[in-house]
Amino acid sequence: MARADGGLGSLNAFCNSPRHPGRPYYSTPPARRRGRRQGEASMKRFGRTVLWLGLLWILTAAPALAGSVVQARCDCGYHSGQLLIFGGKSNFQSVCWFPAYCPGVKEVLLINMYQTPLASPGCTEAQPLPYDHPSLVGKPGRHPIAGWSTKDRIGRNLVLTNGTYLCPVCGQKTLRFFPTGMWD
Repeated sequence: MARADGGLGSLNAFCNSPRHPGRPYYSTPPARRRGRRQGEASMKRFGRTVLWLGLLWILTAAPALAGSVVQARCDCGYHSGQLLIFGGKSNFQSVCWFPAYCPGVKEVLLINMYQTPLASPGCTEAQPLPYDHPSLVGKPGRHPIAGWSTKDRIGRNLVLTNGTYLCPVCGQKTLRFFPTGMWD
């Protein structure tokens, strides 16, 4: 059927259907139109299936090892800034950064828990204590905010909870750690 603009096509947009005024008239038989719609539906199903399989593959793949980013804050006004703890994809076998307390320093330090003896360049007076040490914990938290599986390397898993810890500035057990992200 010829279109009003002189071109040929199966849809004559300028001619109303005799059964449904105001709708375009299709010259393509309904069976062929139905087949075209079924083909479009199968393509949508195929696309959804591919997306679900891709999501399933991502979720079941081996998890990438990534470190956590935390901040330490106390009621006295102390704020540590961003602390990149644990390890990333490239160094997780040799580095495990963890927050530590040093009596002579007025800030939270990071120490490599895989290094023996535990040391930090900023802590020269005494050996630093990691913040999972019982003497640094004030009120134990019920929920972990960051954790790293290190039982095979150092004999325990490292966990920071939503509890309170010893503040390096005021000396009270009112310091809290807050998760802010991940790093790699």
